[in-house]
Amino acid sequence: MRALAVLCLVGFVIWRTNLHFQITRQFNAIRAAGLPTSPQELDRWYAAVPEGSNAAPLMKGAFDLLRTFPDSRSKNISDPKLLARREKWSDEIAVQIAEYVAMNREALEKAGEGVQRPQCRYPADFSYGLQTDLSHLSGLKSLARAAALRASLSVRDGQPEHWPADVGLMLQLAGTLNQEPALLSHLVRGAIVSMAVETTERCLNTTAPSEGACSLIQAFSGAVRTHGLPAALIGERASLTPLFRMSWAELQAQAETQEDKSPKVKHPPLAGDANPVLWLSGFFERDLNFYLGAMQSNILLAALAPPASLVATNLVNQSENAWRRKFLYSGLLLPAIAGVTVRDATTLARIRVVQTALAIECYQIRHHRWPETLADL
Repeated sequence: MRALAVLCLVGFVIWRTNLHFQITRQFNAIRAAGLPTSPQELDRWYAAVPEGSNAAPLMKGAFDLLRTFPDSRSKNISDPKLLARREKWSDEIAVQIAEYVAMNREALEKAGEGVQRPQCRYPADFSYGLQTDLSHLSGLKSLARAAALRASLSVRDGQPEHWPADVGLMLQLAGTLNQEPALLSHLVRGAIVSMAVETTERCLNTTAPSEGACSLIQAFSGAVRTHGLPAALIGERASLTPLFRMSWAELQAQAETQEDKSPKVKHPPLAGDANPVLWLSGFFERDLNFYLGAMQSNILLAALAPPASLVATNLVNQSENAWRRKFLYSGLLLPAIAGVTVRDATTLARIRVVQTALAIECYQIRHHRWPETLADL
């Protein structure tokens, strides 16, 4: 029995030492690539922007100017069906939309000033990891919706020359999030781009475009030429890594936060100093090792264009494997990544469709005939 115990102990020491070196190698490789491995490193990695070039202060001014109705009309305005290309507005709804657009005219003007600046870094402290304040995202969504409603309203009111500028503004609003290293930011960016696509479809379904609408072909191309998802996944990896190495006090604080129904208290950033017993056991360390490997695969695939990037959907199988092997955090965190990759590919497909529609319409404007084939475009 004693010999068996000694063999088990030696085996555990060998396994635990090997695991330690595997994780160390992964962290060293990430740092060698100049990428962050913790929330604190992430905040330093996400470069600061000179004040005079930063759109964020002007965008903050636009957020402060946003207004909505104090009654049930606010719910009417937020109905997603309003922007559907075949949705017809009643006279009552049209009046409410006109009032909403009018009360947010100054906010949209301020946003228009902001997006003229070449760079944007919102004042988010990413050293807080999952607790990072990303409140600017709700303001951006509201501005984009106001621009979308104004574009549709101008077409309805017989002023089709105005809507392309509002769609362009929406794409520029999305562009302020291009490099923000948070998965939620990337999702909001994609939602705004999708809203711009939907608004363009609605306007094209209602009126023939003017020459000004042709510039949107290039504007949508700019929305495609970003590397937002890799940056978001790099940020996600750095933000989530401390979860695998929480102290007892941090674990208890997280548990209490989940149980508490009152407004969430912002805890100090996770230190990444694991409880010695948990760390030595290797339970969460093996989970971390698996997570780092899977995220590296995701980041590499995210840099590819569809359909190559869709290989990431195979990582769903890795997520199922994570549950079978008792990788608690990996099993919870990884499934969302495949969904984001599919959503990105879907948005890209919709952009290409609307670009093609615009190109056909613009061909007709310039040549006074429809193209015979897509190659003519």
